[in-house]
Amino acid sequence: MGNPAYASDCIRIDPPLLDAPTEDTLKYVNGSRKWIDLARMLMEEEVLIGERNSPVKLKQLHEKGLAVAEERNGEFVAFAALWPISESLYELGSIWVHPSMRGTGLASKVFEECLERAASENVTVFLVTREPRIMHLAQKAGWTEATREAWGKIISSTVDCCGPCECMDSDLLKHCPFKAVREECHMFFVESQ
Repeated sequence: MGNPAYASDCIRIDPPLLDAPTEDTLKYVNGSRKWIDLARMLMEEEVLIGERNSPVKLKQLHEKGLAVAEERNGEFVAFAALWPISESLYELGSIWVHPSMRGTGLASKVFEECLERAASENVTVFLVTREPRIMHLAQKAGWTEATREAWGKIISSTVDCCGPCECMDSDLLKHCPFKAVREECHMFFVESQ
């Protein structure tokens, strides 16, 4: 999968910028609005923390083989990404299916394809979610749910927080409604084979 940029290299993006993307963004995505539209749809999802889901970052992950995107008629209908946290730890995140395509098995498809891509690497993969459908996918795939005490063992002391929180500054993190201490988020993981 190459030398990934780690999650600490997050690109912050202001959603209004998606309506008027910069020249650099348009150049990088080859003038295609589909990456911009995908970023907008991910940011609009209540259960995803969207700051890291910029059009550039999503396309970069896809080009590195760290993301799976399903298209229909030239538009994205499903997406999932492996976000590198360190050389041996990836977060499976940004799992999304277009509302009109939910219930068709696309979430399972992109989830499984990401797992296949990660299988060739010697990495631990985790996900953090409060979405019941994603919890079901992880359980169906045989992932282990981590206890609250185990989170710190899975995500080493060099990473201050769980997947989506790594882009939040510490003041915002204190007020995150999804923090694990409130028992709304669940972590699942699968260790390298």
